[in-house]
Amino acid sequence: MSLRDLSDPKAVRLAVQLFDEMGRKAFLETYGFGKAHTYYLYENGRYYDSKAIVGVAHGIEFPGIGPLKAEQFIAGEKTVQKKLESLGFRMRLNSETPIILTENEATFGGHYDHWQDVTGERYQFPNQYKNLVVTDRPFIYYRGVRRPGGKRGPAEYFGHGLIGEVWRDQDIPIARPRKNWKWFVRLKITTHSQSQCHSLMNLATSNRFRKINIG
Repeated sequence: MSLRDLSDPKAVRLAVQLFDEMGRKAFLETYGFGKAHTYYLYENGRYYDSKAIVGVAHGIEFPGIGPLKAEQFIAGEKTVQKKLESLGFRMRLNSETPIILTENEATFGGHYDHWQDVTGERYQFPNQYKNLVVTDRPFIYYRGVRRPGGKRGPAEYFGHGLIGEVWRDQDIPIARPRKNWKWFVRLKITTHSQSQCHSLMNLATSNRFRKINIG
């Protein structure tokens, strides 16, 4: 049996209750799951690691078979999201975890040198990251290692802050496929402290969040 066999919302709620009783660390360790990467089950004002919850819920619904193990859990986050939503649950991006924004002076092969960033003020990104870049989400902002002429230099931390206004690049016709759309975000930098940036970097890395690093 697999994830597709899970059909009882009560089993999910019991898994959530067990999560609360055991605590996150013990729950994940006991059932052999890691932390969620991007999307979480959102229930009763709290975030829950979605794969772990459905894995344990499977064991509750089918006690003769038991929970799904992480190594047999081949479904991606999108599949888990669809399953939980089909059972009436809500999924959310955990917007408290920082996202890392990288600005390069040049990109590999020059393929992405057309990005219209304004350092410290505005950042442009492709549509594939639209669900990750949300207003009031923390970010870490640094200069990448690529330099013009194929040269490389050290990374330089600009600071960190909160994502501001997000808007679509109006120069791209709305009739174009969404995969070709681009977006701008207003950067609200709150500090330039390198030590604070490193602390946030460690948090983002520990949560395995994707770095927006174009080129």
